[in-house]
Amino acid sequence: MTAAEYLYELRKRLKKLPPQEIDLAMGYYEEYFAEAGSVGEEDLINRLGTPAQVASAIISEFAMKDMSSEGEAQSGSSIKTMWIVIIAVLASPIAIPLAIALLCVVFSLLIALLAIFLALFVVALILVTEGVVTIGISIIGFFTAPVEAIAIMGSALIFLSLGAALGIGVIKLCQLTVKGITWIFAKILERKGGQK
Repeated sequence: MTAAEYLYELRKRLKKLPPQEIDLAMGYYEEYFAEAGSVGEEDLINRLGTPAQVASAIISEFAMKDMSSEGEAQSGSSIKTMWIVIIAVLASPIAIPLAIALLCVVFSLLIALLAIFLALFVVALILVTEGVVTIGISIIGFFTAPVEAIAIMGSALIFLSLGAALGIGVIKLCQLTVKGITWIFAKILERKGGQK
């Protein structure tokens, strides 16, 4: 990890703090890296620890400083700061695995849905194929047993119509599902965009 990557990651993890506190902390660490130079960069990173550890320390320090200042209205901001510290400390080891697990679940559900649609479409193709083959058999049967051929022709038309209806239904259901998933993601992105 380079100094630039380290500082970028640190700034990302400090985004819950007030902007002036972020600038103050980032100025301190940028100066620290500048003094170390490119030669001592790796050693400095090893001594500091991960950006998550440094961010937790900065947030904790900010919380303690905020709690100790008696002159300001502390009750609301101190509780908020304490929650920031608690969330920062607790979320670090949990957030990444939880996000990965959530992505895996969503991906698995999409794969399962795709498998169901594919299976239904294969059933529709089999029904249509069965209907076409049975029509061919009934045409040949007209020359030997016309009564049975008419019954076979009826079942062939049933297979054909069921297969066609199922195929069209699966295609429409796929289109609706894609529209629904697109709509959900658009709403999520719109909501995230509105929060910034």
